[in-house]
Formats: sequence, C-alpha cells, structure tokens
Amino acid sequence: MNAIDQAVLLAVNTQFNSSAQSSFGENFLSPKLITSNVSAQMTSLLNQCLSYLITNKQITLQNVSVVNNQVGQVSIQFSYINNTTGQTTPVSFILP
Repeated sequence: MNAIDQAVLLAVNTQFNSSAQSSFGENFLSPKLITSNVSAQMTSLLNQCLSYLITNKQITLQNVSVVNNQVGQVSIQFSYINNTTGQTTPVSFILP
C-alpha cells in the first residue's frame, strides 16, 4: 500500500472538513433521508470525497455500486485504479 492508497482510505474515513485540508473527507451522512435517488446521492458524495485525488489524476474511480440493504443502511462498493502503480483496488463499507 503506497501513499495514494492510504490517501483513499483516509478520505473515506475522515469526516468532511475536519482536517487541515479544506473540503477533505466524507460527507455520506449529510442526506437526512434515504430516498429513491440514494445511489446518485452517494455516488456524488463519493466523487466529492475523492475529488482531490481524481482531479490530480492520482486515481481513476471505477465500478461504484450503492445498495440500500435495510431500512436506514446503505452499502457502498467501489474500485479505483492507483494511477501511480496501475493497480486496481476494491473498497467497500456500510453506512449506518
């Protein structure tokens, strides 16, 4: 795992705007209701979360999947290409 892979994990595990870098981190709990467009909302928030890495061409986001598992629970799975190594890495997590 290199610095880019660590930055992805840090971005999805850091609360939005809680670090020294502005607009850094995840904001997945900002939607107050899970509606029919939850997939689009979470995909947009994921892009926002990783925007620094995407904009600087450090990663390429792929295969985003958002599933409403249970009432109030959302599963997010995605993969990304680390553009420095060419390696594809899967990531998944569940939101409460």
